[in-house]
Amino acid sequence: MKVQNRPSGTGKAGGRAGGSGKAASGDRAEAASFTTALSGSRERLRTMRIESLIAEVDRWGSRLRKSPSAENVREYRERVRDFMSKVLDEGLALDTQSANHGDKQKVYVRVEKVNRKLVELTDELLGGQAETLGALDTVDEIRGLLLDLVG
Repeated sequence: MKVQNRPSGTGKAGGRAGGSGKAASGDRAEAASFTTALSGSRERLRTMRIESLIAEVDRWGSRLRKSPSAENVREYRERVRDFMSKVLDEGLALDTQSANHGDKQKVYVRVEKVNRKLVELTDELLGGQAETLGALDTVDEIRGLLLDLVG
């Protein structure tokens, strides 16, 4: 019986005997590929959730435009607040992995702007100014602020 000289493995426990480094680089490539796929899936899920939330806000915004009643104002406000709550609680706002203190400050400023616009809209519609274009334009402004929030 003849024993062949083979290059030693990686020298580490659990290394692959006869490995020339190709297996290790293959493992790294597979891990990178998996990480990329996982990241892509997370981004698609994030996008789908945001689209679903904004669609609900839009639906109630349309109802409010057609019939600016107290009930529709209340429902619209609830949907906007639900959107903001879910976006912020679930980390859908901005890129949370790279967010720093400055980015968090921007998020809070945007949330405050949305809240001010909601108060303005409510005051205009419930204060008897339901027919003003300004009140209806506020719905568009709020939508823009929400989209900026998830930026």
